[in-house]
Amino acid sequence: MRPNSIIKFEQLFFVGLALGAVGFFMNFDAALAEIQADPNVAAVGMGSGALIGMYLFGIAINLLLWFFIARKGADIAKWIYIVLFAIGLIGLPALFMGGFGLVKILGLIGFAIQAYMVYLLFQPDAKAWFSKDGPSDPEVFN
Repeated sequence: MRPNSIIKFEQLFFVGLALGAVGFFMNFDAALAEIQADPNVAAVGMGSGALIGMYLFGIAINLLLWFFIARKGADIAKWIYIVLFAIGLIGLPALFMGGFGLVKILGLIGFAIQAYMVYLLFQPDAKAWFSKDGPSDPEVFN
């Protein structure tokens, strides 16, 4: 049985995935205009297909991490997730620049969810899940 922290992690993962999809589609036109404004991108001819492809690639990476964290208890996947979260912190100040629209609010909510998910990965029951030693208290796993 999986511990409560891992079950919460999994539930929040899918909430975050849904919020990210809403944000992606709401911001699609602006993101497309931004990449097409770059002369290097225009020379290559990247357009909406490339933008969607990059988004789907990111979703695939996240789903792999979810599977190995929430279903297999792979410690290395947990650390990859944490490193990617830490790299994502670089973009956090950009959310506070300019006006606050719905897309930025969704981004902040998504960031808060991810921060809480990282916190969940360090709870005692999650540590037991990743260590494969099992819990010291049988009530930890429901």
